[in-house]
Order: sequence, then C-alpha cells, then structure tokens
Amino acid sequence: TKLYMDLWDKIAELCDFDRNGEVTVDEFKEGMKQICANKTIIQLPKEFRDFIAASFAQIDINGDGLIGIEEFRVDCVNRLAFKDSNAIDASFEALLSEEDRKKGGIDLKTYQELYAAFIGSQDATNRAVHLFGPLPELS
Repeated sequence: TKLYMDLWDKIAELCDFDRNGEVTVDEFKEGMKQICANKTIIQLPKEFRDFIAASFAQIDINGDGLIGIEEFRVDCVNRLAFKDSNAIDASFEALLSEEDRKKGGIDLKTYQELYAAFIGSQDATNRAVHLFGPLPELS
C-alpha cells in the first residue's frame, strides 16, 4: 500500500548512508537508532507517525477509539501462536496505566507514545516492551 511504500521510502532516504540505493542491515540498524532513539511520537518522521496511526486503526476492530483486551488478543495471535491467553492478558495489563484502566483500554495518543517508546528505548523495564504482546525468550 501507499502507506508502507511511503514508510519504506523514508527509511531508505534516512538509512542509505552511502547513497548506493540499498539499505544494508547495518545501515538499517544505525538509521533506526538515529531516527528513533529517545524520541517522542511528535519527533518521529511523519511517515512513521502515519504508519503508527494506521496500525492503531487496524487493531481497533470495533472503531471505538480504544484497543481493548479482545482486540489486543486478536492482534497478538495474528503474529504468533500462544498456548493460552494468560501471557497475552498479562502483557496487556502491563501496558495499562490507571487512566487506561478507567477508560477500558489504550487510546491512540497512548498507543503512539508506547510505540515511540518501543522503537526508541532500550530500557527492558519500559512498559512499551509489551506493546506487541509477550516476547518469547531467546536462548
């Protein structure tokens, strides 16, 4: 889609350091670090913000402006297989602030902030690490 092409074009523009028309893995990693490290959502390039907003809209199946537990579960199982929903539910709970709990889910503003933190922080204790559900242990 145009959204994905715009995002990739922006990544290629910002990450192709040697300007050879290709983005290597190392260029991609370095570029993403420069683009995203310690940035708020508003500091990210427009193409990133548009992609994040579109991602939210895809997850918010019922269109109520919130990602609730059921929508979060669907999003997680569309990416990975899980034996049960307990780990998914625990990830969702770890994402929620008290305000989110009162609202009944995560709104777009919070999702954008969490997404920016997920791609821009290396802090493993940041609640944003749960944004895409439980992360499998790597051995």
